[in-house]
Amino acid sequence: MLDSAFNSVSREALAPFEELRGRHVLALAIVGKFLRTTGAPKNIADQFYTLSAALNDLQRGIVHPMLMPKKPSGRLADRSDIWRVRVKAGCGVECLMRGGLSRNQAAQRAAKQFPALKNLLRTGTTLKTALLRWRDAVMHGPLNDVVARGAAREFRDFLKRDGHQLSREKFTALGEKYLKSASDRAATRLFASAPISADPS
Repeated sequence: MLDSAFNSVSREALAPFEELRGRHVLALAIVGKFLRTTGAPKNIADQFYTLSAALNDLQRGIVHPMLMPKKPSGRLADRSDIWRVRVKAGCGVECLMRGGLSRNQAAQRAAKQFPALKNLLRTGTTLKTALLRWRDAVMHGPLNDVVARGAAREFRDFLKRDGHQLSREKFTALGEKYLKSASDRAATRLFASAPISADPS
């Protein structure tokens, strides 16, 4: 049932974020119903219905208090889903470097082969430069976004645990896999339709 919530053909011409929100409305209701059928306490299952209804209200321009954004204390940060894809791209560059390329060669190759990653850029920077910054943030920080920080930590833990077992060829292949995954995600309407116009990252 969750598969149909996210993979069914859209019947309405909605903006990308409205369409995704609508799919989450349905998915959360499905999760709530599932929990009820498995004997979970009603008050637990109802939390998913509550969030589903609150997201549905957004489709009508009504903002539930729990979805009111916190006022930023400084420059507005980029979304967590954007940072997670940036981290994936940075992991790809690191793998290409471990495959034998220099920093500049790895970033140049990634930028040339995966131009859709430009959708993740802030204005005023080049993809090659951004890729190196993302790689450095993955390996050394700082990453202020909690989702990105967790993804970077998982990658570093993987390198410590299994990195010594991988040949240069395997690192290169893994780097291509990371970059392709990041590029495919960056090419979706959710990213391509939302240019990031602010200070360079």
